[in-house]
Amino acid sequence: MLYRETGAVQPCLIGGKRHGKLDAVEAFLPTSVKRSPDMTMPELAALLFPEKVIEVSPQSLSRWPINKGFSFIENTSGKRIRQA
Repeated sequence: MLYRETGAVQPCLIGGKRHGKLDAVEAFLPTSVKRSPDMTMPELAALLFPEKVIEVSPQSLSRWPINKGFSFIENTSGKRIRQA
């Protein structure tokens, strides 16, 4: 804050909530995965662009469910099979 506006010198707030591109399509992603559970992240990224006009990397798609609290159970071959 500026001294001339408030009469005091205080630092401005730093940070804040960052929003991601994928927050806008939060309902679309789980329904797409339920429709085709064996879909890879690059395939999901390719599907997302024509339908929702959002371009994201497969790495962002991999981090999104983890950040939202989804978890996956792995089978003996090490592939994700279903949500926990």
